[in-house]
Amino acid sequence: MADAAKVVSAVDKTYADIQSVKTRMTGVTGTLNQLKVAVATALPTDASKGQQINVGFVRQELTKAKEAVAKFKEMVKEAAENGASSGPAIGGARRQMNDDKTRTLYERVGGDLNIETGVEIMY
Repeated sequence: MADAAKVVSAVDKTYADIQSVKTRMTGVTGTLNQLKVAVATALPTDASKGQQINVGFVRQELTKAKEAVAKFKEMVKEAAENGASSGPAIGGARRQMNDDKTRTLYERVGGDLNIETGVEIMY
């Protein structure tokens, strides 16, 4: 009976955690809907009168971004070449993840901060 009580307790705790996540997700969804409405009302009603884009500035920024990406690629390539000859590269060996079954699913995912971050990235 003790095992059944533990299972029921774990299920109840996980259910409560999921309900908490649902509540937070509903709040995030509501905020996103408010943003959508705010953006829709901020846009001009006549689509032909859209904002003017400074093409020269955009080209300069794109050029800077391309240069930054090329520089980063070169740094990664150098690190890979140096790392192949001298052992592990930046940060050492890979960190191995452990799935601790004693913790709830909510805690194993990383709590509400990781879930909110995932939602923000998706929207």
